[in-house]
Amino acid sequence: MTQAIEMQVERFAPGFRDLVLARQILAISNNEFKATIEALNDMADQKVDLAKAAYAAAEARYNQSRIILVVLIVLGLSLSSLTGFITLRRLNGGLAAANQTARAIASGDLTVTVPVSGKDEITTLLKEMASMQAALRELVASIGRETERLNHQSGELTVTADKGATIAQRQSDATSSMAAAVQELSVSID
Repeated sequence: MTQAIEMQVERFAPGFRDLVLARQILAISNNEFKATIEALNDMADQKVDLAKAAYAAAEARYNQSRIILVVLIVLGLSLSSLTGFITLRRLNGGLAAANQTARAIASGDLTVTVPVSGKDEITTLLKEMASMQAALRELVASIGRETERLNHQSGELTVTADKGATIAQRQSDATSSMAAAVQELSVSID
């Protein structure tokens, strides 16, 4: 390459007064050119090394982010599953209690205790069932009291009817006696 440059310099050299000076300038320029190329190669190598380091750091951050994301997804799914399980268990427990209470009331057992605890819709249902149970208990007690009152009045009516029957029997006997006396009197007058 240097020979090609020297040939070009010799071609233009006739205009120069000093060919040696031109060759010295060419040698200095050539050395500076080599140093510049070497510096550029060093810079390129440094840039490649920096790019590799940046790529490795980015890849490490990506892998770390991916691991964190997977952990968060698993944690979120676990928490969601746990929440769903607890909710279903609570709903099933409340509905089972409501079902058991409804069966007891339907079979006529108004003494069963309705388990009321919480602040959800099932608790509201159980409170209403307890209220219904209390109303039914009061209704049954009221019917029982009225039945006792009717039995008592029926007993009094029976006693009064028996007295009335006794009085009617006495009157019937007295009427029969009078009828017999009237008949005897009528036979004796004849």
